[in-house]
This record gives sequence, C-alpha cells and structure tokens, in this order.
Amino acid sequence: WKRVDEGLVASGAAKSNAIYDALGAQTNALKHHRLWSKPDGSEVACVATFGDDCVGHPGVVHGGVTSLLFDNTLGWANALSITKGGDPSQHDTVKQFGMT
Repeated sequence: WKRVDEGLVASGAAKSNAIYDALGAQTNALKHHRLWSKPDGSEVACVATFGDDCVGHPGVVHGGVTSLLFDNTLGWANALSITKGGDPSQHDTVKQFGMT
C-alpha cells in the first residue's frame, strides 16, 4: 500500500475537489483525510476524521458529507485503476472524461 493523496494534491489533480478544497483547505471541516492505494491501483482505502462542521446532529456526520466521501473515494479508485496506480492527472482517459 502507498499513500496517494499527497501526490494527487501536489499534481493538481485534486484542484477544486470538494474533499481537498471545500471541506479541507477552505473550512477545515475534514480534519484528517488519507487515501491509500495498492501499487497497481487495484484497491483503494480512505481514512477520514470529521470536524464539527460536518455534523447533521451532534456527534453524527451529515449524510451528504458521508455520500460525498464515498463518491470521492470511488472516483479516485476508478482513476487509479485506469492508470494502474499512476498519476491520474497524466492519463489521457482520465483527462478525456474530466475526472481530474
């Protein structure tokens, strides 16, 4: 397993991304977010810790934020599987479908 979120952010692939930009950099609502991938991109895992700005009720993460996190993680899983673990921002198929 390798950590891939740092590379995605550094490459610009995560620019204007809801997880890294709106919830992370702009509001700090998402306190901790890490994306991991097997080297060949065949599996992806996400670990996240939510802040108080992500709650629907005290102590409960808002369902919209939960679905956003699942959607985002599955999108990166798709991009990483297409690129076999490489940088999605450099892959023609990923660029063609606007996945970055």
